[in-house]
Amino acid sequence: MPNTMKAHAVGPCSCPYCGRKVEAMSGGESVPRDGDVAICINCHGVQVLEGGTLRQMAGAEFNKLMDEGGPLRQQFLQTAHALMLLDRMKHLRS
Repeated sequence: MPNTMKAHAVGPCSCPYCGRKVEAMSGGESVPRDGDVAICINCHGVQVLEGGTLRQMAGAEFNKLMDEGGPLRQQFLQTAHALMLLDRMKHLRS
């Protein structure tokens, strides 16, 4: 199965948790839009794109995402798992 994940320019904005500058988001073929969920590659904070900027995801929103299932939940869990693996590889190289 070919990788269809593409990066799309966003911003200027920054992670609402760690302040890291965000210039692009990836997660499929479509251009990011309001309501899309993102995970910071630096601090792994869960955030939502809104009005061209990122905000922290509320606990109720996260619970709803996890409870509803569907493709967005699956994509979120795959991304979180990939970030966890990247962190482990960084520690192995240290």
